[in-house]
Amino acid sequence: MISMLEVGLSVMGGILLGQFARAAASSVNRQMQNDVNDLLREHSVDTPPPARVIDLSELRPFSWLEQGRVRVEAACFDCCVMGMLAAALGAHLPFPQAVVLISVVVVLALLAMCDLRFRVLPDPFIYCLLWAGVMAAVFRLTPCDAHQAVVGVVISYMSLWSLQALIRVVLKRHAIGAGDMKLAAAIGAWVGVELGLMAVMVALACSLILGGLMMVTGKRQVSIPFGPMLIGSGFLAIMFAFLERL
Repeated sequence: MISMLEVGLSVMGGILLGQFARAAASSVNRQMQNDVNDLLREHSVDTPPPARVIDLSELRPFSWLEQGRVRVEAACFDCCVMGMLAAALGAHLPFPQAVVLISVVVVLALLAMCDLRFRVLPDPFIYCLLWAGVMAAVFRLTPCDAHQAVVGVVISYMSLWSLQALIRVVLKRHAIGAGDMKLAAAIGAWVGVELGLMAVMVALACSLILGGLMMVTGKRQVSIPFGPMLIGSGFLAIMFAFLERL
C-alpha cells in the first residue's frame, strides 16, 4: 500500500513536473523556430526576431485551475504524472532502481508534453531514454539484460516501421512518424521484446478506439498524437517489468 507521504510527494512532484514539462516543451519549440528562422535569414528571407528560449514566466503552479481547454489538458496531464510518480514510489523498489524509474518518468513526461503541444518528439530526449535503457541494462538496473535490451530496440522499432510501410503501400498515406518509431525503440530498450511489442499493440489499439470515436463525432480530419498513448502503455510495461523482477 502507498503511504500518505508517498501520496503527498506524488502530488507535489506531479504539479512541479507538469509545469516543468510544459515550460521545457515550449522552450524546445522556440529553439526549433529560431533554427528555422536562421536558415531563412541565410537566404535573405525576412523573419521575426529570435524568440527567448528560456521563459520562466511559464512556470505558474496551479495555473491549470484556470478555465480553458489548455488548462483542462494541463490538469489531466498533471494527474497522469502524479499517477506515474505514485506508482514509481509505491513500488518500493531498491533505491537505485527507484531513482532510475523516477528518471524515466521525468523524460516520458517531457516527451508526452512535446507531442501534445507541438506534435514533435525531440530526438535528444528519445536518444537519452534509449541509451539510458541500454546502459541501465548493462549495469543490471533494469529487468532485462543487455542482449534483451538491444533486441527489444530493434524489434520494437521494426514493428512500427513495418506497419507504416504497409500503410504506405495499401493506403498511400503517412500515419506513423519517425519519432514514434524511435520512441518505441527506446521503450523496447527498457523492457525487451515481449513487453515492448505489447506496449506498441496497446498504444495502437487505443489509437484505433480514439480514432473511431472521433470519426463518430465528425472529427475525421483531426490527427491523433500517437506519442502520449505509446508513452502511457510503455510506462505500464516498464512498471510491470520492474515489479515482476521483485
